[in-house]
Amino acid sequence: MSDGWLTAAEIAACLGITEPAVRLRARREGWPWRTCPADGIRGPHPRAYEVSALPASIRRKLGASPMERLRAAAPELLKRLEVSTTELVDYRDMMRASCSAPDGTIADPGDEEEVRSLSLEIERNQAAIARARGAES
Repeated sequence: MSDGWLTAAEIAACLGITEPAVRLRARREGWPWRTCPADGIRGPHPRAYEVSALPASIRRKLGASPMERLRAAAPELLKRLEVSTTELVDYRDMMRASCSAPDGTIADPGDEEEVRSLSLEIERNQAAIARARGAES
């Protein structure tokens, strides 16, 4: 939709949140709305909210470019990548410990390939983390 009105689905997509979260906040804060007739929809039509009447914080986020939204999300994404990488390292180390012979070799070629694959994924993640931290400086 355009003309200064957006549906909850459109707002949710722009903000990276769920549609029910948008509807709940809209109801709680009393955002102005109108029904939005949509072709082929039976039953209640979706509500469209007037963009100019939305809270300033929402309007700022809606007006941000995709690159600005990505930069705003970057710290959280970096944190998730770090946690994921730590979990991969723990899993790889547990797998290596459970599959290794006393001399440290892995007898099963499938297990060895899995450990190698995990190691490559960890290296890629660590390189991405280093690049992201370098960009933060």
